Amino acid sequence: MSAPCVWVGASGKDMMSTLKNSKEWYEVLQPLLSCEVAAANQDTPPAWCHDLARLEELLAERKDGIDAFDFISRLYSGSGVPWLWSSEEFHSNLLAWLLDPNENHGLGDRFLKGFLSKTCAPSEVQSADWSQATVIREWENYVGGQLGYLDILVLNEARQCLLAIENKIFSSEQGQQLTRYRSALANQYDELQRHQVFLSPAPTQPESADERKHWQAAGYAVVLDVLKELTDRQNGEIAEDVRAFLMQYATTLRRNIVPDSSAQKTARKVYLANRELFETILASRPDYRLELWKILKAAVGSREDMEVVASASGWVAFVPKQWLEVEAQGTSSFPDLPLATFHFIMSNDNAYLNFGLYGGDENVREKIAAAIKESHGEFGRPSTPLNTGWTNFHRSDYILDGSHYSSWDEKETRVRINRKVACLIEKDVRRITNFIAQNVPEYKPKQV
Repeated sequence: MSAPCVWVGASGKDMMSTLKNSKEWYEVLQPLLSCEVAAANQDTPPAWCHDLARLEELLAERKDGIDAFDFISRLYSGSGVPWLWSSEEFHSNLLAWLLDPNENHGLGDRFLKGFLSKTCAPSEVQSADWSQATVIREWENYVGGQLGYLDILVLNEARQCLLAIENKIFSSEQGQQLTRYRSALANQYDELQRHQVFLSPAPTQPESADERKHWQAAGYAVVLDVLKELTDRQNGEIAEDVRAFLMQYATTLRRNIVPDSSAQKTARKVYLANRELFETILASRPDYRLELWKILKAAVGSREDMEVVASASGWVAFVPKQWLEVEAQGTSSFPDLPLATFHFIMSNDNAYLNFGLYGGDENVREKIAAAIKESHGEFGRPSTPLNTGWTNFHRSDYILDGSHYSSWDEKETRVRINRKVACLIEKDVRRITNFIAQNVPEYKPKQV
């Protein structure tokens, strides 16, 4: 349920004050509004339906005029969707936008330089010219048989250095993430000096003692400090609409993300005085990851039109049953995994749907990749180059939101999750399946 958040990172220009491109917003929001939220509000249309109608009018009139923040507030109000500040993806997208010296916020590399300074980057990295750096969200890597996505990668190849950020809001490091990401960065950018930051609300050290030598632990107080330094400037360096936007984000961080030291001390005191009680409570915490994995596997396995082809603790791989008859599907370089595959990927205590290609029949792989590249918006990563192993072309938003966790043991929660899975299959999987059948001869259904 985070399409607006994804859009912020992709084109942060319109989030500052006014929606500059109503058509772009409509295209991003329309699938969101027509799926799970709409299904959950069948009897009483939510308030934002009026805004959607207004967007359609604007599109027809080729006009702009909806305030972006106001629209987000209306969209999220009362819909059961968590607040933006609780979304790790929202903060990562916004940080990526701020860190990009070539974005239209007009900050140049000032935010980036401030972040490097506050996170104790080596002096030669801090002093480098970052004006031509490029920013990559969710840098894809494949290490030790595991697919991973580093949250933010800032490349400064002209000055032979990079900034890597793994961002955590209300989750922790999973499955030796930092070790794998460091290895992937070293393999691909061995010649670049690397400054690697593990960012969280309060500075949290990597679980591995060895990784603590390679990752700088930083808290969101660092981000808050940089924002304050920028917004305190009164010499006209920053446009007023940008200043207002940064001040609003700083307020959000102070209220919801940056921990209050006095509250921490109180919480510690209460915990120590009631340690046995809290340990019992923690021991009873649901294993969201395992239980969600079982739900997803069962949901796909119960469908007559889908086939679970493989699964492990971190993922469920499946394909449309009609693909089982495609000869090219049996050419994958990975045993038991078809060439083109959908997955539900576990990520911390959540999951998302992705689609991509394993290694195998290069002729067919290249046909699929070429069709995707010319798809004009059908896929989230249409220009991804083919890797020798796995290449990912599409990723959905996360399946769970905050309301799922608070009502985890209720039957209705399982119903909602299954509804979301069905929605993803009917929308994303069906669309991609039809697209490939129409564009790749090997995948056209056989005539009976």
